[in-house]
Amino acid sequence: MQPTRLTLVAGEDESAARVVQLLGRLGRSHFELRRVATLEQALASAGAAADDVVLICCGLEEHTQLEAMQRAVEHGSEAAFILLTAGVDADHGRRARQAGASDSMPLADLTSSRLRQSIRRGANQRRLEVHRIAHVRD
Repeated sequence: MQPTRLTLVAGEDESAARVVQLLGRLGRSHFELRRVATLEQALASAGAAADDVVLICCGLEEHTQLEAMQRAVEHGSEAAFILLTAGVDADHGRRARQAGASDSMPLADLTSSRLRQSIRRGANQRRLEVHRIAHVRD
C-alpha cells in the first residue's frame, strides 16, 4: 500500500513536534511527511498538488486556518484538510467542516489513534473525490 502523503503546516515547533511524535507512534511507513512553517511554503512546493492530507496546526488563528485552507484550494490543492486547533470549540469544528475541512480537532486532546482515523478518513475522501472528478471528465 502506498503511504499517505501529508503536509504539516506548523509555525510553532512545539505543535509540530507533538504531531510528528503522534505520527511516529503509527509507523513511518504509513506516511510520507513534509513539514513547512507557512502556507506559502506549502503552496510553493512541487509536492503540494500531490498531497493527500494537509494538517494545519494551531499556530494560526481560527479565521486564518480557514482562510489558509481556502487559499490552498484556490491554488489547486485537492488535499483533504485537517485543522488542529488550540482549544475545544464545537462551533469552530462545524465552521471548518462547512468550509470544506475533513476534520477539526484540538491538538491538546489528540491521540495517535484519533489522528490516524482522521488522516485515513480524509485521504479516502480525497481519493474518492479525485476518482469521481476523473470519471466525470471522461
